[in-house]
Amino acid sequence: MTLAALAPSILKSLSAVERATAKLVKQGKLRFVGPRKGGHWEVIP
Repeated sequence: MTLAALAPSILKSLSAVERATAKLVKQGKLRFVGPRKGGHWEVIP
């Protein structure tokens, strides 16, 4: 699922989802694996 597809399903704007994603990446709890167009997000425990 892309961030753009996720945003309306949780009733948030795309920018809000992007900010939350950036925060989780900075905290080391989330990472993007693979190429930009074909990659996926992984949650780091």
